[in-house]
Amino acid sequence: MRFEDQTFENTEVTFDYNQFVRCTFRNITLFFHGGDWSIVECHFDGQIKIAVGGSANNTLTFMKWLKQAAPDALDGLLKDAGLSTAMPASTRPS
Repeated sequence: MRFEDQTFENTEVTFDYNQFVRCTFRNITLFFHGGDWSIVECHFDGQIKIAVGGSANNTLTFMKWLKQAAPDALDGLLKDAGLSTAMPASTRPS
């Protein structure tokens, strides 16, 4: 389903198989199960809770295991995806 110029507030929102264009999300619980999704020019405010299930939960479980078993491999995976687990030097605990 496609949602345009809508505000979702104090509710539960499922991202799977939905498109969100210029939407605002405020104080929501975001559900994600691993399906396709699209977000364009959206804004998040307030408290956002994340709930995962299905394939998304399996991926999260795998990444938590990988962080413990082979942290360099996880860093490489995230780097290849354009992400990073490394903390900037200015925020690292001393």
